[in-house]
Amino acid sequence: MALLADYYPPRWPTMQEFLLGVALLLVVLTLHHILAIKPLPHEPPLVKGWTPYLGVTIPFLLGQESYITHLRAKHGEIFTLYMCGYRITVVLDPIRGIPAVYKNSKTYSFHEWEKHAEIAIMGLPRGIANNKAMMTDLWATLAVHLSHPSAVMDITRAYVRCLSEVYERELPRWIERGLCSEEGMEVDWIHWWYRWMFEAAGKALFGETFPTDEEFFDDYEIFEKNFGELMMNFPQVFVRKCVNARTRFRHRMGKFFAEGLVNESPFVRARLEVHFLLKNMD
Repeated sequence: MALLADYYPPRWPTMQEFLLGVALLLVVLTLHHILAIKPLPHEPPLVKGWTPYLGVTIPFLLGQESYITHLRAKHGEIFTLYMCGYRITVVLDPIRGIPAVYKNSKTYSFHEWEKHAEIAIMGLPRGIANNKAMMTDLWATLAVHLSHPSAVMDITRAYVRCLSEVYERELPRWIERGLCSEEGMEVDWIHWWYRWMFEAAGKALFGETFPTDEEFFDDYEIFEKNFGELMMNFPQVFVRKCVNARTRFRHRMGKFFAEGLVNESPFVRARLEVHFLLKNMD
């Protein structure tokens, strides 16, 4: 019995057929983008652009500050961006915007964004990101330790004290280096001052044993400069450097935590207690 494949052997599509298929796919995606991506009930103005799936990702990445300023003039203080399949609400007025967000918690839900940030940006396993009990208690520590003025002032005082210690330690070295050179020296402001702030902030939160080696900060700086690509779920080939820096940074943080913190802030201590409690309950 002859098979149909004997008469019509398999073949690769011609270039014309391939281009036609791509064109039809783009038409379908564009129609879906135009007809199906609409503002949700009670949602602020939706800025979705004309590019299927990507939405306004490209103009946002090309000029974040200027693009947001343009949208602010057009849509006001609160609007929603559609990027890479996600709806991201931008709140530019903390006085009226933040209360509006909390009053409409169903419309402005942070749950899905939290999971995305924990997995795509921070690199947490899905099992941890989906642990609602732990994540709920971890986020609950924010309200207690970062919203009360007295708690914020305690952390601020610790930060100023640590920054003063770094300043007194490092400044004489930089002055000596400048005096030893007849031409002076050129200083990268971020490379110089930001490192001091990074160390002071780390010690204010995590205590005296917070790592201060240059490699540790370098990895953090790489991650911070490129975390937007992680947020947008760029292919791994484009974010490999950032992912590797994040992996090294997390490994160093894990080792630092395993060795034990010294004089850590109440905020960090509360978060450690949440993890310890849930770990014992498993």
